[in-house]
Amino acid sequence: MPNQVDYDSVSSTYDRRYQDNPLHIIRDALEDLISESGARTILEVGCGTGHWLANLAAPGRRLLGLDPSRGMLQCAYSRMKNLHLYRSTARFLPFQAGSINLLYVVNAFHHFKDPAGFLREAWRVLTEGGILSVIGNDPMHPQYQWYIYDWFPGTYPRDLERFECWSYLKQWASETGFSRLQKRTLHTIEECSFGREVFDNPFLKKSASSQLILLSDEDYEAGLEKMKQAINHAEKAGQQIHFQTVLPVEMFRAEKPAAPIGRL
Repeated sequence: MPNQVDYDSVSSTYDRRYQDNPLHIIRDALEDLISESGARTILEVGCGTGHWLANLAAPGRRLLGLDPSRGMLQCAYSRMKNLHLYRSTARFLPFQAGSINLLYVVNAFHHFKDPAGFLREAWRVLTEGGILSVIGNDPMHPQYQWYIYDWFPGTYPRDLERFECWSYLKQWASETGFSRLQKRTLHTIEECSFGREVFDNPFLKKSASSQLILLSDEDYEAGLEKMKQAINHAEKAGQQIHFQTVLPVEMFRAEKPAAPIGRL
């Protein structure tokens, strides 16, 4: 199965994932970082449709977004005409050294082909005292539970491979020179759908998550069919099957320290 998502093909429907749960906790965490650092020039790498940048819009802020997907960037531009958008990969950030106050990533770090290289680029473009933040999910977290893995074979092993970069994030950041490294759980998404109501969950749509996007249409439909059969079997037995989700949202934070003052 492929590991690279064609986000151009799902860009027009991608934001439906936020309809039921806009995840304001992420927006609030980013606002806290802006307040803490006094950031005025803010870059999101892997900005997608510009959802988070739009949440941060305020007078006096220069908002920049970078993404490799043309379709996603077109959606971002349609959302906000005053965004500064760039089409590139996380490995090559087309910005001057020391020009960014806050650089953040939301649910995209596992897509980066060279995550260690991205951290070196982040270090280069951040100002002294600038902050790097990586927000997302880690399937290796002991509390992590998602019914998608139970009904769509191959999704969990592939996520363990794709998200392995999270386990090296702190090490890479330290080796790059970042300091004040912190990792904490921002929020834990806990949901339980009973029986057929699971099919109303926006994250079960094929275009809603990379785990399902990467499945072939046949494998996706086969997973849905298994769910329907299990629900039918439970109903005939007078029971109700449930579909559990427990997703800790993790935030990693690091700072580029000021250069030491040389002796006079």
